[in-house]
Amino acid sequence: MNVILQCKKLFVSKHHIGRHMLIHSNEQKTQCHICKLMVADVKSHIDYVHGKKEKEECRECGIKVKHLKAHMNLKHGGKGKRENISCPKCKKLMDPTSFRAHLLIHTGEQKTQCHICKKMFSTAKIAKRHMSDVHGKK
Repeated sequence: MNVILQCKKLFVSKHHIGRHMLIHSNEQKTQCHICKLMVADVKSHIDYVHGKKEKEECRECGIKVKHLKAHMNLKHGGKGKRENISCPKCKKLMDPTSFRAHLLIHTGEQKTQCHICKKMFSTAKIAKRHMSDVHGKK
């Protein structure tokens, strides 16, 4: 598994990383004729975002996704086996589903707020633990 630190996306293949990295480069971008968004690779953008491909249901978690194989590799470590990822910042090992939330700890980005004291947290899990420890709420 490979991670892009700018956007916290996970990739299995180096081919997909190279294509994705165009998003983060200063190379010329082209406007999508459907949504008017400026993108590095219009064909891939149209296929992925506006494509007609039907969503398939994941047997592991039940959510519907357009790219089941990529979902299985990223979220479930391939065919039912979860492959742990090492955080490039602190080297902590974790499963792919926890990885994006974990990276928020290093970026300082805070997305979840305690509705009682208004303190901000990087993840809902940390906010829930705060609610329990500080406010006695479950």
